[in-house]
Amino acid sequence: MSVIVDHLITVNSTVTNNPASVTINGSDGITFGASGALTGTTVTNNGSIVMTSGGTLTIANGGTLTNNATFTGGAGTVTFAGSGTISGTVGFYNVNIAGGVEFGTASTINGTLQINNGGFVRTTCPTYATNSTLAYNAGATFNRGNEWTTNSLNLPFNVTVLQGTTLNLDVKDRKST
Repeated sequence: MSVIVDHLITVNSTVTNNPASVTINGSDGITFGASGALTGTTVTNNGSIVMTSGGTLTIANGGTLTNNATFTGGAGTVTFAGSGTISGTVGFYNVNIAGGVEFGTASTINGTLQINNGGFVRTTCPTYATNSTLAYNAGATFNRGNEWTTNSLNLPFNVTVLQGTTLNLDVKDRKST
C-alpha cells in the first residue's frame, strides 16, 4: 500500500496499517505527536516532517528516507529496522540503527545515534552536533567503523557503551581524541 499525503496531518498514536511507501507532497506534511508512530519502507518528503513533540518514524529493512524539503527532528526518533539509505539534508534528533545505514552527505545527529545489534554505518558518517551522543548497544563486541571518522565534524561529542557491549577502538585508522 502506498500513501500520498496531500494535507497537513498529525500522527498521535501508532499507525496500525503501515504503508510500504509514504510520499508527502509540496506544502503538506506529517507532524508526530509524542506517541505518534509510523513505519514505512520508502518515505519521500517533499513537504514537511515535524517531530518537535517526539514520536517515532521507523524505516523498514531495505528502506529509504529521502528529504527534499523540511525535516524537523525536534525530540523524535527515526529507527532503521535493518539496512537503509538517507538522502537529502536531515537534522535528526535520535536515530536507532539495526542494519547497515548509509547516512548520505548531509545528515546531522543532534541527540543520540544508537547502534543496536546488527547496526553499522555503511560508508558515510553523519555529522555530530555539540552535545550529541554515539551509543553502542550491540550486546556483543563491536568494532568501531565508519560511524566515527577522522574528520572533526564526524567525531561524536559523547560516546556511551551500553551494558553487554564491548567496544573495540583499535579498528581501522580512526582518531580517538
